[in-house]
Amino acid sequence: MTEKIMENVWKEIKSAGNVDEEDKEIYLFGIYQGLIFLLNVVTALLTGIILDMFLESVLFLICFIPLRIFAGGYHAKSKWICGLVSFLLWGLVVGSTGYVTEVLKTNKVIIFFMVLVSELIIHQYAPVENINKRLTEEKRLRNRRRAIVLGMIYGILILLLTFITTEYGVAMAMTILEVAILMIIPNEGRVNHEETECFRKNC
Repeated sequence: MTEKIMENVWKEIKSAGNVDEEDKEIYLFGIYQGLIFLLNVVTALLTGIILDMFLESVLFLICFIPLRIFAGGYHAKSKWICGLVSFLLWGLVVGSTGYVTEVLKTNKVIIFFMVLVSELIIHQYAPVENINKRLTEEKRLRNRRRAIVLGMIYGILILLLTFITTEYGVAMAMTILEVAILMIIPNEGRVNHEETECFRKNC
């Protein structure tokens, strides 16, 4: 069913512009990736509305997506598994934010500790490369800078929100901690930058 739909999409692309047949896989892969990404976002937002946790869902997506893009980390073998893992991570944040907030209201120092641990991991390891997503030196440095800056911005926002509305601060703190944990989880596709450089130079 999916292949048939993608074939129809390709026919529409070819009829709309001058594209080469040899670029078919690139176009369809990009569209497929975009559709899965959109499906995950829409699912999270709709479920958040149903559970009356819309703002928590928005905060999760705002923190998780950009930081994950630049920091890198664990990658599942298939996009569907990746989507499922992301949805479970969202569910963990949204489902436990209320309980965790009640626990930490009288011990907010734990929130600061969560932020500190996340920041240290991001600063130490970002970006974590994958065998299917190797980075050039220029892009690696750019992603590293952006991951660190984003981590700092989120950290400052979390500290401010903790004193204004603890629940949202907790949701953001849990989210960036999840991203940080994904950065240090070992998986077979993980590579370091030296291996990437060696691969590029065929050494």
